[in-house]
Amino acid sequence: MRYIGFSCLAGLFCLFGFVPLVQAQSDDIQWWAIDTEHFELIFEDGLEEKAQEMALILEDIYDFWDINLGFIIPATFQYVLAKKFHPSVNPPFISKWQYEGRSSEGARVGHEWWNSRSPSFRDAILYHEYGHAVDIFKAEGVTQWLQNLFGSSVITVLHKSLAIIEGTAIYGEMIRTGHSRANDPRESMMMRQRVLDNDIFPLDQLLYQYQRTDWPPPYMMTHNVGPWLVRYISETYGTEAMLDILDRLAADPLHLLYFTLNAFGIFSLPISANWGSVLKPAIGVSGQEFHQGFSDWLNLQFEEQINQIQTEGVTESQKISPLTHWVNKPAWSPTGEWIVFLQTDDIRTTQLRLIRSDGSEDHSVVTTGSNGTVRSPLAFSAKPAWAPDGESFIYVYNDFRGEENFTNVFEYNLQMGKSKRLTEGVLAYNAIYTPDGQSIVFAANEEPDESPNLFRLDLETNETSLIKEMPEHLLLDSWTVSPDGTQLTLSIWALGGYQDLYMMPIEGGELTPITQDLASDFNPTWTSDGEYVLYSSDGDGVNNIYAYRPSDNSFFKVTNVISGAYHPTVSPDLDQIAFVGFGSQGYELRTMNYDPSEWKSIPPPSQTPIPVYQREKANLPVRAYNNNNWWVPDGWLPSFIGNQVSASFGSKNALSQYNYSLNIGYDLTQSKPFYNLSMDTVQGFSPMTTTVSIGESAFGSQQRISFSKTLPGEQALSHSFNFSLSRMSFSGMERFSIAPRWGGSYSSSRDLLRQRTRWNINNSHNFIPNEDLWQHQAIIDLQHDIRIPIETTTALSLNLVAGLAEGGPPSFRVGGRFGPFAVRGQQPGSGMGHQALVAGAEFRFPLWSLNREIFWPVFVQGMNGKVFAEAGFAGSPLTFDQPIIGYGGELELALSLSYNVQFSLKVGATQALDGESPEFYFDFGFPGSIF
Repeated sequence: MRYIGFSCLAGLFCLFGFVPLVQAQSDDIQWWAIDTEHFELIFEDGLEEKAQEMALILEDIYDFWDINLGFIIPATFQYVLAKKFHPSVNPPFISKWQYEGRSSEGARVGHEWWNSRSPSFRDAILYHEYGHAVDIFKAEGVTQWLQNLFGSSVITVLHKSLAIIEGTAIYGEMIRTGHSRANDPRESMMMRQRVLDNDIFPLDQLLYQYQRTDWPPPYMMTHNVGPWLVRYISETYGTEAMLDILDRLAADPLHLLYFTLNAFGIFSLPISANWGSVLKPAIGVSGQEFHQGFSDWLNLQFEEQINQIQTEGVTESQKISPLTHWVNKPAWSPTGEWIVFLQTDDIRTTQLRLIRSDGSEDHSVVTTGSNGTVRSPLAFSAKPAWAPDGESFIYVYNDFRGEENFTNVFEYNLQMGKSKRLTEGVLAYNAIYTPDGQSIVFAANEEPDESPNLFRLDLETNETSLIKEMPEHLLLDSWTVSPDGTQLTLSIWALGGYQDLYMMPIEGGELTPITQDLASDFNPTWTSDGEYVLYSSDGDGVNNIYAYRPSDNSFFKVTNVISGAYHPTVSPDLDQIAFVGFGSQGYELRTMNYDPSEWKSIPPPSQTPIPVYQREKANLPVRAYNNNNWWVPDGWLPSFIGNQVSASFGSKNALSQYNYSLNIGYDLTQSKPFYNLSMDTVQGFSPMTTTVSIGESAFGSQQRISFSKTLPGEQALSHSFNFSLSRMSFSGMERFSIAPRWGGSYSSSRDLLRQRTRWNINNSHNFIPNEDLWQHQAIIDLQHDIRIPIETTTALSLNLVAGLAEGGPPSFRVGGRFGPFAVRGQQPGSGMGHQALVAGAEFRFPLWSLNREIFWPVFVQGMNGKVFAEAGFAGSPLTFDQPIIGYGGELELALSLSYNVQFSLKVGATQALDGESPEFYFDFGFPGSIF
């Protein structure tokens, strides 16, 4: 049978994906719990000491947000503490009174960049995320009534701008500690630049969530600018006014309309009250007046600072790279010919580039993935460092190996144009060569959630040795080695909110402080003659480049800029300094003259000893965590669709190992009850998800069990396997089905060019007892997307779908706009048969970008276009003498509604090759991405 060969081919693909499923699936992690007055703290074995510390923090957090938001969560709140990411424990989220979080090496380093002056990364994360929970579940008026009736199934997250959600939690950090992204020098830099450009963010762009491509990206609009918006309201109109605004958003009567329409099965979007209509009764101004006030307030915040810098004289420098957005860690080659640096933007993949000092010959050399792009340049991003011979450089790459994620050190050889891995299975960052080129120094986490230690890798023997074991209250940021190879200069962040420079022998030993104050000092680099250490510091509120002369313990201010200056690197001939600056479009690569005689001598920073930051620990009873009551639903939702009345319930345990959803109701027409129950279980560190679903109605019943697993891959490869068994019996017809499936994607990129291959291989075997009939079907769906390497986001997508079936009537219908065998322009069923083949091409391109609110609540992102052509064949057997061909085009208007909901309107025309007139259609959905 022809089916057998095709099915075997699909089976081989599925078997290739299925092999890892034979690995052991035992979950040998022991979970424990500590009960406080308002929290259940669940933690992994080995983390009791940290859990006892967090137990006291959590109760302090409860009191803090009760005072500052005037609302408490009337239920026990669960927090999960794990050593590292467990696939069986979802990433941090807020749902049904639960927040699941984890502390990890990435969170520690990331937190340092969010707000280096925060006294404790652990405190900050807990305060921030619980603040979200309180804010999101804050109920007033209609929402309070709905929550009282339906429980925590009713939340307000979809009815509030993300800028306000994030801004509230981050401004709370400023209230608590005096510092956050609402006043941090790095965020001040961005706002100061907008004031300098006289280009304050339009209020609608700040409030709406949309597919933003301008600088700053959407994450920074909500997390970095949003806090300034909340700060402005609180400082100008008072904290009570901000709370009044939050109350009015929570009490929005449109919540009831949204809830009611959905209960009756009417598609509706979560529309919130107009921001302007909320502001007027709360603070007495319109939206336009509010934005003008925000602009005036920002000008007052920075006017004096800008004038002072301009009066003192802004340091002259030249922007040498045409690229902006994210630029990180330039490094001068030993010969002075090249500067290597990290760069990414909204249309480029994160990459290392080479450029001449005059800005010529800028080009990409190696792709480094997507790490370090959403906030500030992170410590884990691929900071390059040259080998002393100038023939290669090293960098850190986000290296997925199987089911583990590592950050290994790689070496790129310029002549060979290839990279090779130097470390294996480590969480490394900030690797540098020693001056003799025989070894590299890097930091790595030996155990997740412990302080990174400093290591040395001998390149000849490939042996790694420990240089310095760091105490837990210190976090290594960046470091440089002296030209004679004897000393390391390190930037180290300490619990308590200190980031200072230290000196240490390269063999290890005691740390000798260079600076000890509240300024953030980082990015140290030695000059080639060993005279100076240059570094970046924000001691006067602006990140500038400073210099330290070890010979006489002298300090100098090298730059005086309005925006910021980071990552200095000095040319080997001591002629120029390259550094990361900041401008209207984000970070940028700049150069300036190296002339110590022009530097401003400044007093040495204070040398106040830094106290070791210690948190008091509780001594609460510890018990084994159990799931006895995980199935108790936190709420329910009614439904009145057609002649059916039903209610839906659901719940999941804190570790996301078990969850279920149940819909139970009564069919008024058939006078019979019905139900649908689905339960998932996720077990093991390398988990498999098992889903069981059953249902019964007046028309029949169904039972299904499926097993799915995300398979080991790498950063560019993701794939999963699914296997299901099911039985259905409707209207007297019974069917048993066996269905394996393997699907995934593989991506590659270089500079502006991106490519992605996606596949889905589906097999199904159906037995119909009534007819004693087997039906077999296999479908292979392949799609290859190519991001055209030009400066606009334009893509070409190629698609091929093949199907083969046996038994029963013809299985495949070629034609129509939907389904795997769609041929747009042709009528559904234009071709039918047990065999089918469809190939198509689609070209997608942007037409128009607006990014403005035209009227509430409609925010227009812009318009995209596409043209397409498809050809199909079908038959029993397949023949190629009668092709089914269609072509057409489509316009998509991308919208954001009510701050958070992205939506699109589509109008298109299709034409059959042999048709007389085109067919026009109108559709709606969600904005498609241009790959």
